[in-house]
Amino acid sequence: MNTNCCLLKKEKLTANDLSTKKIKSYEESSHYDRLLVRCNSCGELFLYEFYEYVDFSGGNDKIYCTYIPVENEEEADRLNKSKIRDLRPAIFWDEDVKIML
Repeated sequence: MNTNCCLLKKEKLTANDLSTKKIKSYEESSHYDRLLVRCNSCGELFLYEFYEYVDFSGGNDKIYCTYIPVENEEEADRLNKSKIRDLRPAIFWDEDVKIML
């Protein structure tokens, strides 16, 4: 796992900080994505998961994003078979807070 990305060194991330380029798609839908992405700032790779929790009653959908640093595409392919929430180190991000574990 690569932990050199500039994103891993920031205390609070904004949506602008999380600018990435899609390299490979594992799964994409309207409420769930699993991708290999590259950080636009420093070029590091991440296994990325997007999950939108749909609030059918109030319309206040909650969006969660997880970024797992990886060394290369082969590592991302292997980790893609895992539960992403179990992987560390990671960036767990939503509109309100960034939590790194």
